[in-house]
Amino acid sequence: MRRVLVFAVLALATILAGCGGGGGDDRLSKEEFIVAADAICKQANEQIGALGEPTLENIDEYLADAEAISREQLGQLRALKPPAADEATLNGAYDLIEQQIALAADGVEALKSGDQAAFEQVNAQITTIEAEADQIARDYGLQECGKEGGN
Repeated sequence: MRRVLVFAVLALATILAGCGGGGGDDRLSKEEFIVAADAICKQANEQIGALGEPTLENIDEYLADAEAISREQLGQLRALKPPAADEATLNGAYDLIEQQIALAADGVEALKSGDQAAFEQVNAQITTIEAEADQIARDYGLQECGKEGGN
């Protein structure tokens, strides 16, 4: 159960880097976007890895810290301006990340209430969404972002 939660939270950060966004005249080339996004993702992966393993006793604090890191990473990635042709694909990955963040909180609540069936259902949803977002990142050419295991 702990491994699944760690995996889900790490996935939040890892998948985030499959994204980009914004508009304007200073768009990055695809190659520039990949370099910048992978750097952001690597930093967030390291920060989440440094949190250690969550326990039932510290899960609230762990989740809050991991969510803060993930949201900061998402904000940094959204600030990047990918090629216009790639924006819709990358924005789709943002939506998946937001879903994962919300589901991780639901999973913690299920754990705290002892509802194993609800936890397993949430975990299955997170796993499906994670796989989709990871695939978007890898298909786009990202290496640090979308990497299984997060670190």
